[in-house]
Amino acid sequence: MSNDVERVTQNRVITLFQNKLNYDYLGNWKDRENNSNIETQYLQHFLQQQDYEENLIKQAIAQLKLLIVVDKLLTGFDAPSATYLYIDKTMKDHGLFQAICRVNRLHKPDKEYGYIIDYKDLFKSLENSIKDYTTEAFEDDDDDDIKGLLGDRLNNGKEKLEQALSSIRLLCEPVKHPKEIENYINYFCGNDNQNPQLLQQTQPQRYVLYQHTATLVRAYANLANDMINLGYTREQIAHIKAEVKQYESRRETIKLVSSDYIDLKTYEPDMRHLIDSYIGAKESQKITTFDDFTLIERQWVSPHSQLAE
Repeated sequence: MSNDVERVTQNRVITLFQNKLNYDYLGNWKDRENNSNIETQYLQHFLQQQDYEENLIKQAIAQLKLLIVVDKLLTGFDAPSATYLYIDKTMKDHGLFQAICRVNRLHKPDKEYGYIIDYKDLFKSLENSIKDYTTEAFEDDDDDDIKGLLGDRLNNGKEKLEQALSSIRLLCEPVKHPKEIENYINYFCGNDNQNPQLLQQTQPQRYVLYQHTATLVRAYANLANDMINLGYTREQIAHIKAEVKQYESRRETIKLVSSDYIDLKTYEPDMRHLIDSYIGAKESQKITTFDDFTLIERQWVSPHSQLAE
């Protein structure tokens, strides 16, 4: 049963859906038989009215993943695929720190970091939470040693960023000028990207590009908020940011052109349909009962004799 805090959050969500998204509120169905978080029939009917194709409707229903949590699940729920966290409640100390860690789990290669959308302006509290959370780890160290550790993190991060930029620039150096997307495709996929043999030959260098791009994006994300403190000018920061976005865009385009990227999510609705239609489980069947037999008698009981019953 929902507590008062959960009810406040739920009412806020209901108001949002009614006033901003023009949804109809059908009442509180928490005690309704066969209750579900997603009313598939209503969603399907609505999408059909909007003239969406059936395959797109299947995908929408299969991929609809939204979880609203309040207390225990917020700090105890662990789903590596979680990428976005919307904060709409006041938190502090270790609770806030643990909550934001819900989106930092490693998952598939395309998840390089998580996103936190803060509606309560908690980032100042977040700084204090991280400070308090990590204080005990360094309580036996000298202040100078702690400063050295923190300084090394930034300096090492800067070194990794510079190295990642140098590596990917060197990799893309052979790309012909004017280095437009077509030139990148010709270099990493071959002049005929429909030729399987050429795609096979250029596959190793594409994979190196994917790896270098992922390394660059991670290195940049780790320093994005500290680049001023590391001595970068605003012009340099803007240039590096644009360069990272460009390489990331090139990578995604090359993945699509070479068919290296396969969106497995498009197959989820069909797989779910097959599982629901052809895989089932019957009630368990008791083969024999040993409760009424002694240890010696159990050695002579044949389970096949009970099957006939």
